[in-house]
Amino acid sequence: MTMISRRRFGRLVSGAGRLSFFMSRYSILIQAAVALCVLLQLGACTASRPVANPKLAAVSGKVYRPENGGYTEEWTIDEHVAGQFKLYRWTAFCEIGGFVEEVLWDGIDVHTARMKGWHTQSFDNPEARLIHHRLMGSSDKNVYKGRLRLGRGIYFMGYHPLYALASSIFRLREKPFIIGGVLIIFGYVRAAIQRVPRYDNLEFRAYLQSWQMDQLKARLEARFKRITR
Repeated sequence: MTMISRRRFGRLVSGAGRLSFFMSRYSILIQAAVALCVLLQLGACTASRPVANPKLAAVSGKVYRPENGGYTEEWTIDEHVAGQFKLYRWTAFCEIGGFVEEVLWDGIDVHTARMKGWHTQSFDNPEARLIHHRLMGSSDKNVYKGRLRLGRGIYFMGYHPLYALASSIFRLREKPFIIGGVLIIFGYVRAAIQRVPRYDNLEFRAYLQSWQMDQLKARLEARFKRITR
């Protein structure tokens, strides 16, 4: 799926525009939506072998960005549903209370759904791939401000400090190399020092941090097994 770009105040920006414009000129959006609807209905665990899953709350395709004449996948875990274009089962969407109007809303909704017993999944289906025309986690100003905003966002969301540090270290290898990861943890620490308000759902934050620590433990155990093998 390719998102339309348009001029606003002399700057080129991306955005949805009018639905009628999409309906008449961007039929590929309809194809992508149909593909995601099929995946949501089937509850596919792979693109080739669908398995019924009535607890699948939300789906999206995988996200790619144009790079060096081709396309590079924006890596995320399969449980994450891309915020650029996600489809929800209506009952699940109502149960999570809709979206939070704050940065990282597209992480809060996924973890809320999982906290309530639902599943979420992104699939690399060729008909539902998303072409994102800027680096994920950047802003319309520049990637450096985007990384600082991401650091503030993960603080607001309720990231455990150890997971925030691990995430920042992981992002060191992504563009902008080194500095991007440093800016993320700097944004997180600065938000903590400034006592920026956090997401006020304490149950959610406790669930999120428990999940994050389980993820860190599992990864460390897997790495230890590979080293000692």
